[in-house]
Amino acid sequence: MAPRAMTNKSSSFWLLGSLAVLLMGANAMADNVAATFLSHGPGGAALAMGEAVTAISNDVTAIYYNPAGLFYQAAAIHAEYTPVFDGGRYNFFGINYPSHVGSFGFGIIQFSVDNIEGHQTLGDTPTNLSATQTAWFVPYSYGWKSLSLGGSLKIVDMNLAGATGSGWGADVGALYKRTLNDWEILREPSFSAGLSIKNLMAPSYTLIQDKETLPRNYRAGVALTSDIFGRYSKGKSELLYDSAVLSLDMDKTPGQNAFASSGLEYAFWGIWALRAGYNGNITLGAGYGNKEKPIQFDYSFAITGLGYENRFSFEYRFARLPQAAADSPRRFMPYDESRKDIERYKERFAIRGRQDLLDQHYEEAVCEFENASVLEPSDPSVRELLMQSKEGDDLLRAQRMVQAARQSIEAGDEKESSGEVMNLLRQFPGDTNTQDVLTQLKMFLKQKGDTAWNDFEAREREELARIGRSFEKNVLAGDVDQMRRLLREAETLAPNDPLTLELEGRAKSAKAEIIGSYLHSSRQELKKNRVSEGYFYLWLARQVGPANENVASEIESFKQHDLKKRKPEAYDELYWDQLYNSAALHYVAGEYAGCWKDLEELLEKNPMHEDGNRLKQKLLLRDIVVREVN
Repeated sequence: MAPRAMTNKSSSFWLLGSLAVLLMGANAMADNVAATFLSHGPGGAALAMGEAVTAISNDVTAIYYNPAGLFYQAAAIHAEYTPVFDGGRYNFFGINYPSHVGSFGFGIIQFSVDNIEGHQTLGDTPTNLSATQTAWFVPYSYGWKSLSLGGSLKIVDMNLAGATGSGWGADVGALYKRTLNDWEILREPSFSAGLSIKNLMAPSYTLIQDKETLPRNYRAGVALTSDIFGRYSKGKSELLYDSAVLSLDMDKTPGQNAFASSGLEYAFWGIWALRAGYNGNITLGAGYGNKEKPIQFDYSFAITGLGYENRFSFEYRFARLPQAAADSPRRFMPYDESRKDIERYKERFAIRGRQDLLDQHYEEAVCEFENASVLEPSDPSVRELLMQSKEGDDLLRAQRMVQAARQSIEAGDEKESSGEVMNLLRQFPGDTNTQDVLTQLKMFLKQKGDTAWNDFEAREREELARIGRSFEKNVLAGDVDQMRRLLREAETLAPNDPLTLELEGRAKSAKAEIIGSYLHSSRQELKKNRVSEGYFYLWLARQVGPANENVASEIESFKQHDLKKRKPEAYDELYWDQLYNSAALHYVAGEYAGCWKDLEELLEKNPMHEDGNRLKQKLLLRDIVVREVN
């Protein structure tokens, strides 16, 4: 019987060749059906990257692209389905199983079309025919630290309207990987290079009469993979990075022009991937999953000269790769331990402070909540409780001192009552009760006569002189809070006295002097390359004059210069937090030397650490620290 004739709509090899071109978005058709059929491979991720994956074969489709890549993968199965027009379909199924003696696998690619109209002669009633092309792969790969080699035996089976043929052959591949040093925003970048030779042993088969042999194909590729933009996950206790891949392949089949393909992938948190590629056609795609996830989905969309292609693939990893299992994630046990200690001690101080607050033991409550605020400066509930404790402590002490002063006045004790009122004035200047008691004392002393009143005026002058001397000392120390308190004390004691008026004028100039002194000290320290000390003086200047334009300008200049030098990443920020946590724990334990040591290291690495500078100021206000540290 003569072979069946086919209509022009789907004539024999040309139909399959056209469908394959549409399906795969080929740069050029091969010289025969089988060459077209296997000139492009499976994989939603691979197609989305323009099939430039020779150097990054990181899923089971490495069976086709570069069998050497199977060595670096977990045990997995991969399935894919791609519909084409007129009932055509392209399917792939593969499995990889790593072992201590190498990785073994199995794969099958099948392209089939049904409902092809066939005729015995041109006038006959058509009959439905089908055509199927299938390739079976049995790969193996083995590797060392940076290099892996692989090969795959394959059988190509052709069935075209009942005409069958098959042949066997072999592919080989190699893959080299090398980890590079961190650079700029790249973290743990990796360079890889791959080489694959398809049909090193070329399959041959015969359909009807002519013998067909698949041409040899050479493909080489390079890729750069890196993590970027890390962020810390408390739940997983590790850094989660975005990742990026850039790849380039060169392809050459004897008798055809060489062509290049390229691909780009960006994966958010290393999981949600966006991809783009070019291999003569524009390819796009997206995916979910990575080597740490058991499930991976990929989708690709290709714009070809004959239409659009949508491809879906799925991979399930059912066992971990021995090598991958040895890759430790970026975990930070010291940081985690310090955070646990911070939470534990903060809660302990907060519980005791709340109880003291309920019992109206305000002074003890202040101590507890101050320690808790050092451990967790950003906790608003602790700040609120600390404020309530201070207000309660001030109110209780003021009530006691006011009561004692009034009792002394009522008892007619001039010296004792004057002492009580002066002490009250030092503790609570500007308080309404203080002003009332002071007025009551003055009326009492005037009633006592000139001697009592003159003695009080003399004591008042001595007190104003003491306030003036203390004020100047605090100007030199840069303690603006104490300066303000002393000024309120003078204004409450003798608001119209020339010394008080002089002190009010001095306060205005002293603030500018302190800011100028801090700025000068900052510049001197920065000239000596003592960066942390230089910024600390800027920080102190900002505490004195938060709205001062010169201070703001110098801080902004410092910030820009510091960021250019340091460029901190997520790991750096975690280490800074760990150092602050350690310093805070030393502080609340009274181990001031240990606290100072941690703060020095912290501020050396990050001079602008707000909480670190605030804790440093607390230490410098304690004489015990100076003695202990020096």
